[in-house]
Amino acid sequence: MLSTQQRETFNLSFGRLFEGVLTGRRFILALIVVSILPYAVYLLSFSLQSFSFPNVSIVSLGVILAVISGTHVFSTVYLLANKNELYGVDHIGIKIVVIPALLISLCFIAHFFFNVIQLAMFLGLYALYGIYHFGRQNLGVHAFSCQIMIQRPMSGIEKKTIIAGIFSGIVYQFVKGAPALAESFEVDIDAYQTILKMLSGLVAVSFIAITYYVQREIRVFRRNYNKQTIITYLIGVYFFLPTFSAELFAGAYSVAHGLQYLLFMIYHAVGRSQDILETNLDGSNRQNRSATVFAVMAPILFLAAVIGCAYLIWDVSAEIQAGTFSYLDFIGENESMVKGAMALVAGLTLAHFWIDQKIWRFSSSERRQWLFNHYRFLKTKATSQ
Repeated sequence: MLSTQQRETFNLSFGRLFEGVLTGRRFILALIVVSILPYAVYLLSFSLQSFSFPNVSIVSLGVILAVISGTHVFSTVYLLANKNELYGVDHIGIKIVVIPALLISLCFIAHFFFNVIQLAMFLGLYALYGIYHFGRQNLGVHAFSCQIMIQRPMSGIEKKTIIAGIFSGIVYQFVKGAPALAESFEVDIDAYQTILKMLSGLVAVSFIAITYYVQREIRVFRRNYNKQTIITYLIGVYFFLPTFSAELFAGAYSVAHGLQYLLFMIYHAVGRSQDILETNLDGSNRQNRSATVFAVMAPILFLAAVIGCAYLIWDVSAEIQAGTFSYLDFIGENESMVKGAMALVAGLTLAHFWIDQKIWRFSSSERRQWLFNHYRFLKTKATSQ
């Protein structure tokens, strides 16, 4: 435990900041905000356009959110740089190194050697897997919310209804993407309209059934919920629903997912900084002020550097694909560069999907302990926060 004098030093440096930020309530509130914000920005931008109102700032905000969100893919490197962050992950060499490398290689093979039909099929499956990944993260968001706010695990019906919402979203995205896929395969989409309509109807019926079970769960077990857990539950179940009603929400769920992930990373880095600070101020481990500041800021600075690198990779890749990369005149524009840029982003994204499902797991006792160690408010009662 810190002495009174050490606590004063803690507060004078970074303690007040950490103690103010690292609370469960604020973490859940921040998750709710970033989950809803992209949809709100897209809706506001569309509304202003409808009334021919100048909305440059709103459009810029939407672009900024998308750019920031996109960096979350590469930010996984922040965790991989420290083997202690992989505690409880078995067969690390295979699951965290070999398989991601194979997935990246697969993306390069697909972009360079697949024909148009094969590439269209590959990218279609890749997109559907991405939607599954985006939706599944909300299981973690709600699990955190339940543990922090009510000190209970996520219930079985909550998990099932969120997963049902995810798969309904996947089916509907397939229906929406079917015309483009049919064009790639040179297939007459009109011949499949009946099937597509049946799938759309199935999605509608599934959401009616999901809504019934959701309202029953909340109504019957009302004591298991507060405002925050109800909101995170509804976000998880209906994450893709806005895309059913308007095209303008098509990319909002991707942006929301990325912002959620970055928030988890930021809280992890700040939590590590807090641990380092408390260790440095604890008796014989106390260091001089400058050394303490550097040590404390190291996790946060490293995460910021990783996010910065991610931005550069994504920005250069986008410029190469758009033909606006400033060095193209010097090195010469060619099709291979465009394919390589697309394959790199797709490969890193696919590897990120795979690695994440091995790291963020409440079902594993070792990984659950890792979560409790790095997100200490998971073990703190909401009433005391």
